[in-house]
Amino acid sequence: VLAAIRADGATALLVTHDQDEALGVADRVAVMRDGRIVQEGSPSQVYREPADLGVARFVGEAVEIAGVLKAPGSVETAYGVVPARTAPGAAPGESGVLLVRPEDLRLGATSGVDGHVLGTAQVVSTRYHGHDSLVTARLADGAEVTVRALGPTDARPGDERLVLLAAALLCLPA
Repeated sequence: VLAAIRADGATALLVTHDQDEALGVADRVAVMRDGRIVQEGSPSQVYREPADLGVARFVGEAVEIAGVLKAPGSVETAYGVVPARTAPGAAPGESGVLLVRPEDLRLGATSGVDGHVLGTAQVVSTRYHGHDSLVTARLADGAEVTVRALGPTDARPGDERLVLLAAALLCLPA
């Protein structure tokens, strides 16, 4: 149906509660809350630059880490000062929440790695999906994070690994 709509140049409106479907087939996505559109944009814009924590939680899996904006581009957290993109107008000293998507993290050896280390974690589980693997790991403070790795992974439950940031995170107002 999607191919026919595109081939015809027609406009279609798809109403769904399935985030994967919305992000996967739409040219534009509108997220509604309480009968109002709270964000509209391309699928990647809505996913990577959500308007608020509600939108972020709705469109994809994420771990939220509390922090305080130190300067443009950095947030102080329980895991140290972390590089982050911040909302326009955010000022040093303001509280925020780092949005950590599974693809924002990677697993590393317990030594000799480059990049910002969140900490050492114990692998809790791995789920192989062919195109990627999802690894759940528990940090020393008990927080669990999900790491998305392309293809198979050698991480097994019980393994100790470093959890590293693969990219600057988004910090949203708390």
